[in-house]
Amino acid sequence: MTFGRLKRDYQATQDMIPTLSDFEKQQILIWLKEAREFALDAADSKGKHFWFDKYRGRTNNWLSARGYDLKKERDAWMKRIEEQKKANDKK
Repeated sequence: MTFGRLKRDYQATQDMIPTLSDFEKQQILIWLKEAREFALDAADSKGKHFWFDKYRGRTNNWLSARGYDLKKERDAWMKRIEEQKKANDKK
């Protein structure tokens, strides 16, 4: 009903920032569950995505305030993904 956004967004955040503390993971999960509750009431997919995007913004602002450089984290994550693709291609 919400296109698997909670699971996908939660996993992506952990993959992007592997150094998240347990407290930070817990808070992110709480917000994603809250977004899911609002999204379930949305009339269409656009409305459902709106809620997850809103809470992703909240999460990003919170992580930035906690000292994370999200651009740097995202770039490092993309680099890890590319390295993993190259390693898989060699197999």
